[in-house]
Amino acid sequence: NKKQKVVYDATNLRKDFRDRFLGLGNDYNALTKLVFLTDNMNNIYKRDNDREHSVGKKVLDYQEQRLEYPEVDEADIYSIQFGAK
Repeated sequence: NKKQKVVYDATNLRKDFRDRFLGLGNDYNALTKLVFLTDNMNNIYKRDNDREHSVGKKVLDYQEQRLEYPEVDEADIYSIQFGAK
């Protein structure tokens, strides 16, 4: 509303959750940009194992099953990056 730039960083596995924030931007005629960061599951498992507080393979597999990949028309600008660290 104040014509200021806003960056919202969130992990949303489902489209309906992303729509809440992107829809708000659209309501204000703001330029919306969606950046999707991903990697192959083997790398994700490895990074999780290296974490101090690992969530485990079962949780990661559950999240992967629920993931709704973003569609190119969800935002004005859409970017996908593989092998994100």
